[in-house]
Formats: sequence, structure tokens, C-alpha cells
Amino acid sequence: MVEQNPKRRLFHEVKREVCEEFNITAANFDSTSRAAIYVWARRKAWWLGTTLCGRSQSALARASGNRCPSTVYHGLQAYKKAVEQDSELEIIRTVMERRKDRPANGGGTGHNTKRSTWTSRPDAGKGTTV
Repeated sequence: MVEQNPKRRLFHEVKREVCEEFNITAANFDSTSRAAIYVWARRKAWWLGTTLCGRSQSALARASGNRCPSTVYHGLQAYKKAVEQDSELEIIRTVMERRKDRPANGGGTGHNTKRSTWTSRPDAGKGTTV
């Protein structure tokens, strides 16, 4: 029988600590935003989740906003590559410097609210039907 490691951590604890480190909220962590600060926070949490918590990629995906497990897989690959190149610290420092002047909640909706005025049909939006 396999003994469970008494120091095994829970993913939600790791997630909370990573969110504090990156100064983001758990809602931002679980969001679909592709902002660099959130992406690197997720990748780091996923890597810690596999190494410290022993969680599967599917479990990490469910605990991170119900993502596709392949997203976690690709995030882990990118994080491992950055660590191997020792560029993780540089990336995180750059992201944190960009974030310095922004509020902790991400500052906005995360979506581009400006609508494009370009349409594919000249009569689009003028009440005509095709």
C-alpha cells in the first residue's frame, strides 16, 4: 500500500499563494483572459500543482475555471521551457513592471468594448434583409 505524503498540498492553497504573488484575484486566475500576468500565474500554479500536489492535468483544468486539459498541458510545456532557459524570472519581472500601475482586479472588463464600424456588406445594419 502506498503511503500518502503528509506534506502534500492542496491545489486551492497553491492557487491562492500564486494569486497573492502575482497580485491578481482568483476570479482573474479562472477567467478566460489571455493577459500575460494571468497566463504566467496559471502556468506557475499548474506546474506547482503537478509537482507539489500530484494533481493530474485534468484535475488542474477543472480547478482552473473548467479549462480543457490540453490548455494545461501546453501551459506546462511553456513553463518548463521558460524554466529551462532560466527566463522565467525575467518574464515575471517584465509582467510585474507592466502591471505596477494597474489595480489588483485587472482594471476593466478584459474585453475590447470598442466596436468595429467595418462591415462586410454595404447595407448591413440599415434595416434591410438579405
